[in-house]
Amino acid sequence: MSCLPAHQEVLYITKRTVFELQDNGIVLTEIALGTDIEHDIIPHMGFKSTRNTPKLMDSSLFETGSLQI
Repeated sequence: MSCLPAHQEVLYITKRTVFELQDNGIVLTEIALGTDIEHDIIPHMGFKSTRNTPKLMDSSLFETGSLQI
């Protein structure tokens, strides 16, 4: 039984990935450009994840300079 409200979105965000908690478990949904899932992500995870084809993170997240709000 979950202690989260129904339909609560849960994201796990790292420097190179975004995972989402879904009904079928933790799903890899986004990766940073240049990240090799099999080499850079999977061997370092302490849990099992399902994944389809994750989309690429927005490249502007990695640009240097001031944040524009």
